Amino acid sequence: MRNIASADLLLIQSLSTETLSFFSGGGGILRGDKLEALSDWPPAYDALHTCLNNPLWEPNCSDCYKDALTMVELYALGKLERFSRVFAVDCFEKTLDQKLGVLLFSKHSLLCADALKRYEDRGFVISGRARAYAAYFARRAAMKMSGEEGETDET
Repeated sequence: MRNIASADLLLIQSLSTETLSFFSGGGGILRGDKLEALSDWPPAYDALHTCLNNPLWEPNCSDCYKDALTMVELYALGKLERFSRVFAVDCFEKTLDQKLGVLLFSKHSLLCADALKRYEDRGFVISGRARAYAAYFARRAAMKMSGEEGETDET
């Protein structure tokens, strides 16, 4: 499943009719600020779905880039535990460096850059291990783009 946020305005227009209009709101508010407000809203604790891999009726995979992004931001806010019914919170700390590596690898994304800045602004340190994961992801992506087989995760 792809992130279709960039098509938001087109979708809104195509869903609108003569008697029903849809409006897009919150475009001037950063994602991190929205998430911070949402993290204090109890209905979200059971319903937040950010996953790019699973449809809405399935749980978040807790591994894709959007889930990693959301989990790191909630962790930095000290509110990840509230979302233990929608994310695999129990194994988050073991995979934190890997999730940070995903965000570092994707830091060209404004969402990731903002999340990493917020993480560091709250006093958290991005470890060398997280940076090594980012380098590994970059190398794998480059190999994939060049058509090289490369090493598998099993080797």
